[in-house]
Amino acid sequence: MYIKAIKVNPKLLKWAGVALLVLLAVLLTMSFAGSRFSGAPVFSGGVDYKGIKTNEDRVDFIRQFGWEVEEAAVEVTEVTLPEQFDEVYETYNELQKSQGLDLSKYLGETAKRWSYRVLNYPGEQGEVLCNLLICGSRIIACDICKAEMDGFMQGMEMPTPTLEQGVQEGQAQTDAQTDAQADAQTDAQVQASQAPVSDATQAQQAQAGVETSQTAQTQQQPAAVS
Repeated sequence: MYIKAIKVNPKLLKWAGVALLVLLAVLLTMSFAGSRFSGAPVFSGGVDYKGIKTNEDRVDFIRQFGWEVEEAAVEVTEVTLPEQFDEVYETYNELQKSQGLDLSKYLGETAKRWSYRVLNYPGEQGEVLCNLLICGSRIIACDICKAEMDGFMQGMEMPTPTLEQGVQEGQAQTDAQTDAQADAQTDAQVQASQAPVSDATQAQQAQAGVETSQTAQTQQQPAAVS
């Protein structure tokens, strides 16, 4: 076997390493720039926030997370984002960043907020809404919220019901079934009491009335004097 050793100048090796790092940095910069400015879809966990143009698109977007909502929005509001975020907007934007969104890219922009009533939030009886903030055909923010005294706000991911919530929901379903059965029995009894009496039954009732009357008259007659 013939082995040929090549002696490399240490200075040349050093500069080659620097050049390689610079090249990698340039390639990474071009990659990020292309993603930002080429209009490529924005994804977070496989979710596409672009191409939301119709009511069907909005409802389908919501339902992919497992939420059931009413077909029609309960409110549509035009929203103008501030030129600079205050503490409230900063907190809200942190929630959006956790979903792969960032409202700070839309400072001063005008968008529409579409609110849909959620029908299946685990363990909640009050009104829960899903809000989609849309600029053009892109969702720039979204949340699930309950705007009441014991309200809350969260991202689009559906929470896992706790054991206590599962027991409560099961008990509620049992109570509803029991009430439905009781109502059905009451309705059946009322209908039976209101049903027309047959001719045979009427004859029996009349005969019983005659016999009762004759018995009463016999009891009222005075005894014969001997």
